[in-house]
Amino acid sequence: MTKVLLIQPPPPMPNFGDVLSLGLCSIAAFLRGQGIETRVVDLARHPLPEGWAPDIVGIGAATPYARKAIATAKDVRQRFPDARIVFGGHHFSAMPEDAFPHADAVVRGEGELAMLDICQQGIRHRVIKGTPLPDIDDVPPFDDELMDALYVGRPGRLNIVGARGCPFSCVFCAEHTKKIRYQSVDRFVDTVERMARRYHNEIFISDDIFTLNKARSTEICEQFIRRGLNLRLTVLGHVQCFDEDLLKLLQRAGVHTLSYGIESGNNDILKLINKKFQTEQAAEVIHRTAASGIMVNCLYMVGNIGETEETVADTVAFARANSDVRWCSYALPFPGTEFHKVSDKYGTVLTRDWEKYTNQNIIFVPNGLTEATMRTARDAIVQRPPVVAARAAAKPQPATV
Repeated sequence: MTKVLLIQPPPPMPNFGDVLSLGLCSIAAFLRGQGIETRVVDLARHPLPEGWAPDIVGIGAATPYARKAIATAKDVRQRFPDARIVFGGHHFSAMPEDAFPHADAVVRGEGELAMLDICQQGIRHRVIKGTPLPDIDDVPPFDDELMDALYVGRPGRLNIVGARGCPFSCVFCAEHTKKIRYQSVDRFVDTVERMARRYHNEIFISDDIFTLNKARSTEICEQFIRRGLNLRLTVLGHVQCFDEDLLKLLQRAGVHTLSYGIESGNNDILKLINKKFQTEQAAEVIHRTAASGIMVNCLYMVGNIGETEETVADTVAFARANSDVRWCSYALPFPGTEFHKVSDKYGTVLTRDWEKYTNQNIIFVPNGLTEATMRTARDAIVQRPPVVAARAAAKPQPATV
């Protein structure tokens, strides 16, 4: 029987964060559901297995993890010389050339069906286009082992995804799957309830836009309420997907934080990065959401394409006038994004050292801006009143469900 090992590379630097890929766990659950012996190893916590030799090794990596993925592949070659190595994840989907000669193949895009085909038919191409699952309920629920690997001993909120795809096309994002696929409501709510009972009640629903499908979000919230779940939820919204009735239901269901990707306080920049709204609409949505009692977390960027000192000043002014809780990153030209393609036209990319591609590092400086101006602007945006900062730092509480 084919044996598969899926590996999360170690983080690129200390204090980078402690996250195990939901994508790897999804592939593992899918392959296990097909009767294929599959293990997942997070190298930040556990070494490569002893006394068990896989036939296929899958290594997934976002861009900051790319170098560690390559180092991991070299270790795998020494430990398991007969295994075939397959790379996947956002970075290698965008830049498959970075995988060779360290990998035997690269899967671009979703990995469940592609990895099943490799298990059944072998590697037939060096670069494999992943076929999206038509129904993401085809991935069986995570067993206790996968759940514990994801959540035990990891601080902060639990993370769950119930949908794949996003209808928008922001230039800084590599996710442009227009067809949205949803996990069934009952399956999703069952999983959230299981998470709350097994771990704690602070849960982040990291669907790209939880409020996109009002009917589905309404049904989920109604089930949370009907089941009496005592949840503290964080969800992602979108200015274009604001609905007053849904907002009230979100609050009743336990949503305490709703995050909006505002990005800029300048309308020209919003248009250039393809946000599909203007500052006037964003301000209204922020204030109406805050008036409901839900905490609003506004996400901003400094250093977008087309930025000038004036546009950055507009973002600082907008953020400080319209949002108490705010988070700000430096805009990053990640491989696979439109931003990456046009970055040389709009400014200077300071490095191609992928490990530095985190949103707290300045990688791209727009024409006419300086790094010092960008740092000053970011610091001005993230300053928060002490009371608001204390609320944001509240620790998860045990659930009573």
